[in-house]
Amino acid sequence: MMDYTNELNNSNFRPAAAASQQYHALYVINESGSKIKSIIGNITNVLKDPRLEGKLFIELLAFGDGIEMLLKANNYGSC
Repeated sequence: MMDYTNELNNSNFRPAAAASQQYHALYVINESGSKIKSIIGNITNVLKDPRLEGKLFIELLAFGDGIEMLLKANNYGSC
């Protein structure tokens, strides 16, 4: 097993720059339950990335059981 301790504590670490003017992300969901919560979590995380602020366009494609998240009466409103 490799030891990444030094890499994690490296003060020279710089996150990748968002050099493009815009980014497009497509999320596809065709399952219900925990997969929907995962998709919502992923979208929430990427929207919080300050490097992508004003540059990110997200599309969500839901089909099959994934359309559950689009129904008015679902359990995902608080995610």
